[in-house]
Amino acid sequence: MPQTPVEFCNTISIKGREWEYKALPDEVVPLPNVEPIVAQLIVSRGFEQEQFFNPSFAKEMPDPSTLIGMDAAVAAFCDAVQSNKKIAIFGDYDVDGATSTSIVLRWLRHVGHEAVFYIPDREKEGYGPNVKAIRKLREEFGTEFLLLLDTGTTAHESVDLAVELGMEVVIIDHHEQNSRDPQGILVNPKQRGETRAYEYLCTVGLAFLFLVGVQREMRKRDFFTEDCPQVDLKKWLGLVALGTVADLMPLQGLNRAYVANGLAKMEHIPGLVALAELNKNQKTGIPAAYNARNCGFVFGPCLNATGRISDTRMATLLLLTDDEKEALALAREAVETNLERQAMTELAKQSALDQATTLYKDDPVLMLYDKSWHPGINGVVAGRVKEATNKPVIIAGTYNYDETIKDGSQLFTGSARTVDNFDIGSAVIAAYEAGMLVKGGGHKMAAGITIQEGKIPAFRAYLNEKAKDHKTPPVQVDLVIACGKLDVELMKSIEQMAPFGNGNPEPRIALVGGYISRIEVFAENSIRVHLAGEFGIATCNLWRGLGTPLGDALMASKDKFVDLYGVAKLNTFRTQTSAQLNIEDAMIRGWSADRLAA
Repeated sequence: MPQTPVEFCNTISIKGREWEYKALPDEVVPLPNVEPIVAQLIVSRGFEQEQFFNPSFAKEMPDPSTLIGMDAAVAAFCDAVQSNKKIAIFGDYDVDGATSTSIVLRWLRHVGHEAVFYIPDREKEGYGPNVKAIRKLREEFGTEFLLLLDTGTTAHESVDLAVELGMEVVIIDHHEQNSRDPQGILVNPKQRGETRAYEYLCTVGLAFLFLVGVQREMRKRDFFTEDCPQVDLKKWLGLVALGTVADLMPLQGLNRAYVANGLAKMEHIPGLVALAELNKNQKTGIPAAYNARNCGFVFGPCLNATGRISDTRMATLLLLTDDEKEALALAREAVETNLERQAMTELAKQSALDQATTLYKDDPVLMLYDKSWHPGINGVVAGRVKEATNKPVIIAGTYNYDETIKDGSQLFTGSARTVDNFDIGSAVIAAYEAGMLVKGGGHKMAAGITIQEGKIPAFRAYLNEKAKDHKTPPVQVDLVIACGKLDVELMKSIEQMAPFGNGNPEPRIALVGGYISRIEVFAENSIRVHLAGEFGIATCNLWRGLGTPLGDALMASKDKFVDLYGVAKLNTFRTQTSAQLNIEDAMIRGWSADRLAA
């Protein structure tokens, strides 16, 4: 297993990318049942080994008071509860918004305090609080205390109105600030004056800390009684784990403790139990497992789909209910909505890629729009196009095309996803403050916009100018493994690195030193590549790769030396278990970059 910088069999991959491997640390503390190369990888990612394998709240949980505004927010909330004020929670329509809204509502329900919650209609209202919603909460519900979750940091017009109408406002959020501080009490690890030590937390992680502070304050006030005991907050850690993974937060520090401890708690939330049952394996009948992968690719998409193209309140209702029949009914609707969303996404993705490869192929940032694209799938499509092009992408659409005219110009709403080293959130905030956007905000890796159609060309030019000197970084290779050395024991060590997610992704492996001895097509237009090398053989799969540029290149390369890049998995067939590589890219000896461009 090479541990020094290596030369791959070509300088550019079939997908037109460079690969970069950085040598792992030479010496690390040996760990039982962990391959040395895996221990080295953990250290290279900046983790302390013992805390990594044994993440605990005792070591990672900060005093909630560490965060600016937290003590004031806790005191105001506790006052509102004890004074029996009318409380409203305004949340976001994504998984972070739904989990943070439901966890606070669960606490209020436990102590017998009735509250309302409001999730904006994605199509009609867009992201964040708006003046109509604020007036409705005041006039129809008599709201006296407004808690904004996963939104509000830059919603100055709406927050100003809430304060003007006599509401006490607390904002718990993790999005970047613009040049103005909001009114009310702000808890945000990215706000001015913060150390940003906990900027990696999403809102549900902050909401959990908030409730820790609330219970501590209520204990001081002798609020809890035999009839109303304090909550064991850990039983809701499943919501925190789900929101953290689904919002693509880095799995480091407290987040890793949240997820590692929270996955097993997901079974205590009836809505998640129902989603697991409805997404069970069709062959085995086993419900979907409560793991990080399913948080990101099964449960999260089902919940997000309801916020994208259906009733934005549904995800919160599903996570809030303790009624199993209601949970099953809501979960079934979420699953069906997700299937509809998947079909819409595929159509929009193909249309967007057509634009990207014809009209804007030379743009360093892709600002793509079409009136037929449903705004609820913008983020998903942007992510898919980003993966295909390796560029920052903004996808904008408008579902009710003729109903969103403002000042004579059509309004489009968009979502952005970016690549490493290009801060899309800061670019969007600067464009908003320069008057290019009707709305705009976000963070380093993702952002949202509302823009007049007539200003799109200027905004596109601005983004491309901003990115003209940006160089897309090489693809990072975590481990370089010689063909024949990828075995079951190594894979078992790699699996101990879970939970995987942003900040701790599944290791990307370059399998080197092998040539294609045999290649075959199998289920669902997939390709199986058999490699042979000095140290043995390897089996690698390119799922649904037939007819793709990567698949075609591999099919034409029998007997050629190749380096394959991807994620390794254990595969059990009958009684035999083996390690296999799922291919994401390849370098082929003698393959010309000119052929890539052809």
